[in-house]
Amino acid sequence: MKTRHTIGWLLGLVPAGILFAAAVLKGLDPHLFAQQITAHKITPETWSLPLAYGFIALELLVGFALVLRVRPRETHLVFLAMMIGFIVVTAVAWSHGNAKECGCFGRSVGRGPLKVILQDAGLIVVSLICLRLLRGAKTPRASAIAFAAVVPLVLAFTAFGIRLPADGFVTGVRPGSDLSDLPIEDLRPPHTEGTVLLFLVTGECVPCEEALPAVNEIARELRGTVRVAAIYAGPRKEAMAWRMKKLPAFAVAPASARALRAFYRELPALFLLRDGRVIDTYWDRIPDPARIEAALGPEAADRSR
Repeated sequence: MKTRHTIGWLLGLVPAGILFAAAVLKGLDPHLFAQQITAHKITPETWSLPLAYGFIALELLVGFALVLRVRPRETHLVFLAMMIGFIVVTAVAWSHGNAKECGCFGRSVGRGPLKVILQDAGLIVVSLICLRLLRGAKTPRASAIAFAAVVPLVLAFTAFGIRLPADGFVTGVRPGSDLSDLPIEDLRPPHTEGTVLLFLVTGECVPCEEALPAVNEIARELRGTVRVAAIYAGPRKEAMAWRMKKLPAFAVAPASARALRAFYRELPALFLLRDGRVIDTYWDRIPDPARIEAALGPEAADRSR
């Protein structure tokens, strides 16, 4: 491989790394990415989820093609088209006041539209330099074989990434996390006082409704040890209507749906807190009361008896 081809390939690892980071973070929660696409109001809402899955797969495939040197110049042209498209979409959404979230890196990196455009413009410059350096570059046979082997893995991750046990990684909520800033309204006493099991719900969450009897049982069995509260993602009026309809054995408090969405991938999700700090997390399942007691320690278990 010529020296300039080597330099072009090494420089191309920069956009490849950006694509991998963006695709993995979005692939672990494609529904959030779809919501961010919808918020831009460029395409119909019904397109959002297919577009989300399509972009995740495309970013991964282009990233692997850059790393494996598969038709490098053509791959950089695809990358350039992607960056130009992202800039145009961001600019149009920004001009209409709909570009509060870029969705580029899931929920992990908050960037304003101007920063998005400038960073994408910088990547365009890098890719243009690579295009010049990679004139005459060929695709090694081994690279083509490796890329063919990667394609099924990319498709599998795109389709099932949301099922991977990565909630703590994606949301940043794990034992020891401080959740005192959760956007909860009207919970008395607040979730920052004492031991609280927060049950995150929405009105359209069928699994949450199915889990309600088990959570009611936890509230009754651990009364005096753990205070249970449902946090409803929506306005106060909806939360109160949900409470009157479901009649849970615990308090219900509303929270901003948009802000609360940053703390889960799928529902139900439950967080066991002590003075606002996470003791344990329960993703997409209801914990056994014995596990909650074990998480609280022997002293709490003794008090519940």
